Amino acid sequence: MQKSALRKKKPEKEGDVLRNAVRKQKAEKEMETVRAPDNGILQNSLVAFEAFGEAQSVLQLLEFRERIKSDALLNDKVLIKVEASTVTMMDVLIRKNLLHRPVRAPFKMGCDLVGRIIKIGSDCGTEHEIGDKVCAIGLGIGGNSRYVTVSDSKLLPCADDIHPSKVACMIKNYVAAYQCLYRVGGFKIKKKHTVLIIGGAGSFGRAAIQLSIAVGAKVYGTGKGKKSKKVIAGLGAEPLGREPSEWLPRVKENMDIVIDSVCSDGFQSS
Repeated sequence: MQKSALRKKKPEKEGDVLRNAVRKQKAEKEMETVRAPDNGILQNSLVAFEAFGEAQSVLQLLEFRERIKSDALLNDKVLIKVEASTVTMMDVLIRKNLLHRPVRAPFKMGCDLVGRIIKIGSDCGTEHEIGDKVCAIGLGIGGNSRYVTVSDSKLLPCADDIHPSKVACMIKNYVAAYQCLYRVGGFKIKKKHTVLIIGGAGSFGRAAIQLSIAVGAKVYGTGKGKKSKKVIAGLGAEPLGREPSEWLPRVKENMDIVIDSVCSDGFQSS
């Protein structure tokens, strides 16, 4: 007699039922938050300044109501409800008018953001949908806001299982590391390449090490002291000393890619 291929579904345990119910409720709540208001009016707020200077003197929190643009008026932009953003050294340099490139006031603060799309312009591509979790970086995008309008070409997808605050802290470093490893000079990292990351224990250095190891490269990272070397080794790279005299004899003329985020001697050693 042929056995049935169907198996009886095991009854869910009480703990599993509760966890599934919580997940469902959370998912439904998240979907509610990514819908544009029915009345077409946003209660928005943002941080901005009209003159350069110290934070306590020039930063302003502006709260206002604005009408949501139609799909046609949004064109190639999307409307995002911001879930997380950051205040970084770049924001400080902008506010003090010390950035390497000119910035005009008034200026909306926040050079990165993580959020969900609640409206899409009629000229946008098909890769994004309402409810998608996305992130973006760039000058003047106004990440320190409740809602922002951003060109869809500036958006990057985000995994739902990573908290928005973590993504906001990671995005700049990982995008910069990816650009260095895959796009700079038309040279792409490959498996079994040898890579040197000068300043491997820093936030950018860690990102560069992880992305390099993920592709199968042999990676070296420089750092000062036992703590930095422990971090580098923990990421899977071979730790070397911080000073050029410590690492140069070990790797000279043996590297496929060298990324110098320290510039201790004007890039001469690297």
